[in-house]
Amino acid sequence: MINTCVKTLLLILTMLFSISTYASSSSPLNCYWKETYNTDMALAETQYCSNITDRFTDEFEVASRMYIHASHFCVATKKTGYLPKLQGTITVDDDTSCYNDAVYFTPAPPTRVVNGFTQTLLDCQWQALQGAYAQYTCQNTPDNTPVPFIASKVAVGAHCQIFDNPSVNHTLESGVISTNAASNCQVGPVYFQKHPEQQIINGVTVSLQQCQWETVNATFKVRKCKNINNQGLELVVSSIFNNQQYDSLEHANQSIPNGELIMDETLNPHNPPVYFRVNP
Repeated sequence: MINTCVKTLLLILTMLFSISTYASSSSPLNCYWKETYNTDMALAETQYCSNITDRFTDEFEVASRMYIHASHFCVATKKTGYLPKLQGTITVDDDTSCYNDAVYFTPAPPTRVVNGFTQTLLDCQWQALQGAYAQYTCQNTPDNTPVPFIASKVAVGAHCQIFDNPSVNHTLESGVISTNAASNCQVGPVYFQKHPEQQIINGVTVSLQQCQWETVNATFKVRKCKNINNQGLELVVSSIFNNQQYDSLEHANQSIPNGELIMDETLNPHNPPVYFRVNP
């Protein structure tokens, strides 16, 4: 009986600690409502918050509401979710309430560890293109690797369609992009996971090689690995012809006298990083 009580107490304390830890990561914001217009029929107001982060100190619009005098009816629209400019998430107690809701800001962690690999938050923004079209683009990775666009959207008024870029990891060489699927016309935080320079595969240490896709013409691309294992070798390991990909790794390995190239599909199944393994 005593052991059961102790276990229950420990479980309660663990839950309370978890709740307090999570709550401490979300900070309430200083916000106020500002009148947009006021007529005999309706009152419109916009809610602004300030001092959200050191990175973005200007006032920021988080909600709007309209109050109909005659019917005492109120409707609110709230800009919750992940906001790229702030690199964090805005939440409220009630998405539909018109009155006195606390607004919270939770910053995205600049780094995180997933399955033992460190991932780094990228700086991303929506870039307006022609008409109602926009693309979600990110700055280069910490090792200065260009990043393909993450998603695209078409927004007209309150209507929005958003599309993930399915090929975002098909050409990256030094790592992979990690993000949740786009929804509600929003994209969450985007992280970059760099491939390890060395790792152990089947008990043998292997070294990451420098490879890159090169365009030969409109229908033909090749993936070349250069200076393999610092031996000055340059070999083609894959190619794409008329949108069909072909693997030439086995042929490339015939030109290497003291080892072989292997691809690690566990890190990126779309464009596996190439590693060099010395012959035993």
